[in-house]
Formats: sequence, structure tokens, C-alpha cells
Amino acid sequence: AFLPSGRSASQEEMFSYLQNLLQWRKNKEVIHSGKMKEFVPRDGVYVYFRYNDKETVMIAFNDNENTAKTLDSKIYAESLKGFHSGKEIISGQEMYNLNDIIVPPKSAIIVELKP
Repeated sequence: AFLPSGRSASQEEMFSYLQNLLQWRKNKEVIHSGKMKEFVPRDGVYVYFRYNDKETVMIAFNDNENTAKTLDSKIYAESLKGFHSGKEIISGQEMYNLNDIIVPPKSAIIVELKP
């Protein structure tokens, strides 16, 4: 499993996922030394923010087995203030509406917030 030729399709998918995530994390000062703001889990979803003077990242985990969850942006308004869009770093998807952030079942999203 050290070489791509020795991995199954699912192993290769996981390898690529982790490689992408770890490469992004390695260069993010906000993840290593930023402040953290946690919110009480609601309906199986845990959300926290990492932030510093330069950037803010929102991380959300959905522990629900079969149900995607749309985050209620009013709950996170204080941490979302001044931000109008973002980029979900795992998928690379641009997010132009922070009022409708959907977290798929049994997954996590990491959103780099943008003014």
C-alpha cells in the first residue's frame, strides 16, 4: 500500500483524501496557533471555528447516519460576521451563500471563510 499500484480503489481514495487534507493543514497557521471557538453540538452536528487576525476557518462534523444537515447560520452569526463566501477545502467547492451550509451525513466540512 506504499505505492499506488499496491492500493485498492478505496485505499487510493483515502490516501488522496488524507494527502489533500494534510497538505492544506501543514501550511495553515490558523489551524496550528489560531484561537478556537466551539459551539454546543446540535442535532448530531458539532461546529467550531479557528481564527486569527488573518483568517477564519469553520469546521463542522455531522454524526447523523443517514441525514444531511443544513447549518443554522444565525447560531454562528458572531463568527460568520464579515464573511460572505468560502471555500470547502476537502472538495474544493466554492461556497457563495453561507446561509445554506450543508454537511453530508457521517462527514465533515472545512470552510475557509472569505470576506
